[in-house]
Amino acid sequence: MVDRPLLEPLPLAYMVSPSVPFLELAAAEDTAASPTVVGFFATHADGSTSRARLVFRFGLWVRMSLAHGDDEVVREADYDWSHVPQLSAGADYQESRRRRYELWRSTGVCPDPHAYEVVGSSWLAEHDDPVGPERERLHHYLVLGHDAYVEVLATGWWAEEVGERKPLPDLSP
Repeated sequence: MVDRPLLEPLPLAYMVSPSVPFLELAAAEDTAASPTVVGFFATHADGSTSRARLVFRFGLWVRMSLAHGDDEVVREADYDWSHVPQLSAGADYQESRRRRYELWRSTGVCPDPHAYEVVGSSWLAEHDDPVGPERERLHHYLVLGHDAYVEVLATGWWAEEVGERKPLPDLSP
């Protein structure tokens, strides 16, 4: 078996919305003054949505790519997903979805935020030199959108909610 990079979910309270094609990328040559930012619509455990962003410290290397296909944002076979809770197929789908949301509500951390640290990254190995005054080592981050994904090599990250939460519309008759 070939070793594949491991995806470690970032500990976020929300997920990058998989149904809204709206990833925004802002990067600058001087990343110390202007960190790399990935903006998106966030989905919360209660179904509400908001605007949010991930801010990457010293995000010196960035790439944004179109989705691999209609059913896969990235080539899923290229990664080890063992640390990302998967939904069951078929009759067990609703039960596994219920358990995932129950876990999300009880812990306050989304089990699969569609944002990950890529452990064992070959791209990271190409740029494994320290950067910046703190001489921290780089990490490889992956953010999955609907029709695209963003990868960033950075020394760290933080999340910000930048818009008001909007509840799900009431669709009852």
